[in-house]
Amino acid sequence: MQHGTNMHLTTRGASMMEEDNEGSSLSDIFKEALCNREHGILHLNYKGLVQFPPQLTSQDDYAHIQVIYAKRNLITHLPYDIHRLTGLKILYLHSNNLSSLPKEMSLMKSLESLDLSQNLFTRFPDILCRCTGLKELYMTVNRLSSLPPEIGDLKQLTILNLMDNQLESIPSEIGLCSSLETLHLDRNKLTTLPRQLITLNNLKELSVTGNNLFVLPMRLGWLPNLQHLYVDSNPRLCTIPFTLHSKQIGVCRCGSAKPPGNRCIQIGGLHGVLPSEIQVYHDERTSIKLPSTLLELALNAVYHHKDILDVDSMPKSLADLIACPTAHCVAPSGCEKLIFTEAYVHFLQIPWIQQFTLGGNSNLSLTALCCSMKCLDMFKKHPVPT
Repeated sequence: MQHGTNMHLTTRGASMMEEDNEGSSLSDIFKEALCNREHGILHLNYKGLVQFPPQLTSQDDYAHIQVIYAKRNLITHLPYDIHRLTGLKILYLHSNNLSSLPKEMSLMKSLESLDLSQNLFTRFPDILCRCTGLKELYMTVNRLSSLPPEIGDLKQLTILNLMDNQLESIPSEIGLCSSLETLHLDRNKLTTLPRQLITLNNLKELSVTGNNLFVLPMRLGWLPNLQHLYVDSNPRLCTIPFTLHSKQIGVCRCGSAKPPGNRCIQIGGLHGVLPSEIQVYHDERTSIKLPSTLLELALNAVYHHKDILDVDSMPKSLADLIACPTAHCVAPSGCEKLIFTEAYVHFLQIPWIQQFTLGGNSNLSLTALCCSMKCLDMFKKHPVPT
């Protein structure tokens, strides 16, 4: 994995990169770093280190170091005084034996990129949420089962890679990571994604292949900068939000298995799962106009007065729903009315679905949510926007 840096390397510094990789001794590496202070990169890969070199933090002589590569060692912990590396921007600790981090890491104000992939973390280190200068965080191939809500404090984070863990859910606070551009969650145990993902206006790439997803956030396709979406190998993902109709996505090996019976619904011969927020749904068999439920009316009213109401005093699930509704009506009339807990639903396959699925899977359909029978009838007649 390549980590970018804007640092200018001298000719001697560039040559040392090769020498370090070819087996330079630690004493030679540290001596070069002291003698040539423009050489701001330390290559400590494959050195058999059982601890982080204490000489780096026992004094301030190495405060100019900006990048440390220490891949494939046996490091079990980082020193409490690691914050003395005040110039450090990139710390690459791929393939070590780390399972925790010192609280002093929050003092590393220059740290922008941290790679802790293929270590022994079973919990996401809380201290990372206080490293608010982080722009890139890689923790692939660990044993993480959850993320703390404080993940939302990482406002400058642009890349978050958590592939090959054991994550069962993602907290809604991920929507507060406003700078996030790339989110990789492949090969975890996710069944859903938080709808708050739709607040990540800078998100360009989302990859969640190889999970247990049943449903995607209905407004995911409205993300203005989303260019790449990969949901391949989620066999129980049988429907894709209609808002994604114009996006290039990967959905090979989706729709090959039905979702569990208690969540699966069937409409017009197609089956799928609706967002858990949808408590009442109507479909093409509905023949009469039905009044909206009291909950739907109340949520809609509160939403339109949320600036003057104390929404935070409500139960968190309802407050979150008001802050981030389930969907907008997709009727071609441009209705776009908010949908919270009740929807008129249509599963459809249209001629370009084969190209859309990039795999020709006839079991995969699109899910359209409308706010009324009138909008649903209009959508069924003109499903493709002009």
